[in-house]
Amino acid sequence: MTKMQTYVFETNEMGELAEVLQKYRSKTDRIVPAKMIRMDEDGTINVRENVALDRQPENITAVPTHWAQTQMAEYVGIHLHYLKKMQEAKAQSLMADNFNYWFQRSNDKRLLRVFEGNLIGFLSNSYQAIDNFDVVSSALQAAREITAQTNQEVQIVRPYLTETSMSVQLLTTEYMELDPEHPGDQYKMGVHIRNSEVGNGSFTMRPMLLRTSCMNSNVLTENYYGHDGKSV
Repeated sequence: MTKMQTYVFETNEMGELAEVLQKYRSKTDRIVPAKMIRMDEDGTINVRENVALDRQPENITAVPTHWAQTQMAEYVGIHLHYLKKMQEAKAQSLMADNFNYWFQRSNDKRLLRVFEGNLIGFLSNSYQAIDNFDVVSSALQAAREITAQTNQEVQIVRPYLTETSMSVQLLTTEYMELDPEHPGDQYKMGVHIRNSEVGNGSFTMRPMLLRTSCMNSNVLTENYYGHDGKSV
């Protein structure tokens, strides 16, 4: 099992964010029958294709992330408490036997998402992800258009990227007074965007406010857009 790096970027580091997201676009997706998937005793996932002699097999060898292994456990019905117990006991052979037993008895197909030798997502074969690079590109374009149309500058603020999701905030750079009863409180307005390419929740875009008096942001839960990955 492997753990992917977590990135946190400052507003002036959008170039670095774009480079990291561009690198992640090299991930590959394969839809395979679950009964072709096998876990080795070291935890590595292998898929060995049975193909005609005139075609080269496209085999997969990848080390699952913690998130992908959790998805695998949920798929075959291994309780997460039992999975953690096997991990802590380093009972890798027992874990492999558990997974392989149930993989062999499945008639489903699964989408395996692989990046740099790591299995980062174990997903339904109907899963349709929204690409993080496209989300950030659209957010930057929206910020430029809003700035040009309203003279109110908008910036992407401290986006972060983890093993399972990406979070981006678009905020105005100038504060505004919105509450007549509290004239000292000023706010920045914007939207909070969250996305996952590996099935950890849906794409969402919610309005938000940042108040000067506490510097905490309120993400509003009404009137937001979401996409669950099942359809475009």
